[in-house]
Amino acid sequence: MADTLEPIVIPPMVVEKHFTCSGSGLRFEEQERVSADSLRSLLLPSAGRNGIGDRDRPKAWWGAQSLFYGMKYTKTMTIAQLRAQLEDALRDKKTALRVPQSLLDLEYQSNKEFRELNAQVRDKAGMGAGAGTGAGGKRKRATTDESGATEKTTKSAASQKKPRLQKAEAAPVPKTKPRTKQTAKKSTMDVVPAPSSSKPAPKQTAANSTSAYDIEGFEPMDVDVEPMVQQTKQTARKSTGGRPPALHPSRSRNTKRQPRADSVSGHWFIRCPFITESWGHDDLSVNIVQTGASLLGEFDFGVIRGLIRSERVEPRGANGAYVALLWAGKTGEGYDGGISPPNPTRSGYIKFTGDHLKGQMNSVPACGNSLEFDGQWVGPGVGITSNWGDYSQDAYERANRSRWGNRW
Repeated sequence: MADTLEPIVIPPMVVEKHFTCSGSGLRFEEQERVSADSLRSLLLPSAGRNGIGDRDRPKAWWGAQSLFYGMKYTKTMTIAQLRAQLEDALRDKKTALRVPQSLLDLEYQSNKEFRELNAQVRDKAGMGAGAGTGAGGKRKRATTDESGATEKTTKSAASQKKPRLQKAEAAPVPKTKPRTKQTAKKSTMDVVPAPSSSKPAPKQTAANSTSAYDIEGFEPMDVDVEPMVQQTKQTARKSTGGRPPALHPSRSRNTKRQPRADSVSGHWFIRCPFITESWGHDDLSVNIVQTGASLLGEFDFGVIRGLIRSERVEPRGANGAYVALLWAGKTGEGYDGGISPPNPTRSGYIKFTGDHLKGQMNSVPACGNSLEFDGQWVGPGVGITSNWGDYSQDAYERANRSRWGNRW
């Protein structure tokens, strides 16, 4: 059953680039989340108590706590910087230190997904829970049958592992039952990591990543192309991020002369210092279409892509506008990570002023509580190819099944 975690027979599951999950919470580089009260006693101890020094914990621990509590973390940050932002958050009397709801939701879904997958693989390996006896009872009976011993099933699991291993090493006859069952278990277990170690899988991943824009309908805009040196640089970025090169304002002089339909519609080149410094992506973009008083946009921010929408576009002057938005999307370098379904915390805004915009998106995974960006209009927009349902909770479940379907 999925409710029973042990025994664990599959490797940890990667969750949204930074984290892993083994069915009992998220981890970052093998570091677990420390509760806010424990963190306070460690970093801001009361009188008469000793806290921890910067070197009493590895840097991964400091980075993990920062990420778990929705703060920014990059590999270039020092332990002193990570500690300072944690202490500042603990001292803030206006806002109590807490885990963002989006991360709690992600942790819940990841635990559920891992437990279900582990239970299915475990059952196929013949290690599932037996009727009325539980997984421990079934394993004990199997050990007794395979070794031919007359030991009672009340022995501890630790005392039974030894004879089982000794029997596997000592039995030279391949036709015996223990050898057959051991081989069956191993062959089923080996199926789990096979996609990451076999040669066909990387080729298939590369093909999917390269063709993602053909499938989604993202087409490069018709603009003037500068010398081949620029094309080579763009191609290099494409190969690392798995996405087509975004337009840079300097390449769009002719396109910008085309008339604009309104203050918000169009293809926008986006700059986001945090994403560029953290992951190296600088070819970010958003395609926006206004219909009546509402807005729908398709964004590609390198580590996450998806939709933004707003029910009201508020005019601001002759060539300006303001929108409060909601967003949903897919994360991961090749957009093969988890889906972030729409919810009230995934919000934000964009201010449009002429050919420029400035905005913020909240609760973006691994990007802190708020992710700021700005942009420049580079050409007319194109039709939106995805819809809000692509990022729903049902889509999240389907994506998980599809991602793990060939591993057992």
